[in-house]
Amino acid sequence: MTTTTTTNEPISPLETHDTTTSPNRRLRTAGVAGFVWLTLLLVTNILNGAVAPSPDATVDDVVAHVTDDRMIIYLVTAGFAAGTPFVLWFVAGIAEVLRRNGRTQAAVAGSVGIAAVFAMFALAAMTRLALVAAAETSPIDDSAIWTMWKLHDVAFVVNGAGIAAVLVAFGVAGAAVGLVPHWFSLAAPIGGVLLLASATFLTLPVAEGSNPAMLPSLVGFIIWLAFIGAASLGLLRADADI
Repeated sequence: MTTTTTTNEPISPLETHDTTTSPNRRLRTAGVAGFVWLTLLLVTNILNGAVAPSPDATVDDVVAHVTDDRMIIYLVTAGFAAGTPFVLWFVAGIAEVLRRNGRTQAAVAGSVGIAAVFAMFALAAMTRLALVAAAETSPIDDSAIWTMWKLHDVAFVVNGAGIAAVLVAFGVAGAAVGLVPHWFSLAAPIGGVLLLASATFLTLPVAEGSNPAMLPSLVGFIIWLAFIGAASLGLLRADADI
């Protein structure tokens, strides 16, 4: 008589026995998509940061920005639109890895979080385009310009809460299953706390037109970018034993 012993050890995030649908190939293409999205994020944030007024800018500053930097605004908005399919494929790859290893709750939480991130990005993008249109009217409605600019700034700050949810859910679970380096089990919660704190405590000052210190948010965002790069590399190594 023989007995069978089963274990509850997690399956390697990059291990598969399904040869009909090539799941490893799907993961590798998701890794490529992640690097494309990361590149678009870096380029659009650098472009936007180089020309965008600070939160305490005057109406005249905002009008000058949307008038003189119209092409950059269009490029940043186009970068957001172009990145949509890549981020969806990237997130689908991470979710597949987590589900295969029994981290379904983390997969769902991260996917919901990315939906919130995209909602805020879309709001900011539409507000930028609305500002361009409003700046071309005559006479210019200063109150409308100011309201839309504050909505734009607040959307960016509040967006930190969605990024925090994705970073913590995917970062901690991804580190547990070997998708990203183990130090993300600590770095991801730190980045999440910084982003969530910024979204919680900086929204009102930004809405009122002040220019609060954004260093905590910046550090959290850098950790977020590092996670995207690490997860993309992990997905690219879909046939490696990591």
